[in-house]
Amino acid sequence: MAREIIWKHELIITDSQGVYVPLGARFLAVGNQSGKLMLWFSHTNQRGREDRFIRIVGTGNGFESNNLIYIGTAQVGDFVWHVFEELANGA
Repeated sequence: MAREIIWKHELIITDSQGVYVPLGARFLAVGNQSGKLMLWFSHTNQRGREDRFIRIVGTGNGFESNNLIYIGTAQVGDFVWHVFEELANGA
């Protein structure tokens, strides 16, 4: 059985962005680390990577919730960010 590995990726605070992660990565949490919005994920795949898409919504802002999976919420400075994975075409 393959061992899980946990990695992190710094997110840019913007509406949406792609992240390049190992195939089949499982998003675990988001948080503030040293004033930066971070995404933690686990994986077992040492071969192959894929683009996944992240949507970030600030508290009080409207957004379309279709095709989004909630990952977590984090406060960075005076702002609170809610982070989702955006699935392609309703996958």
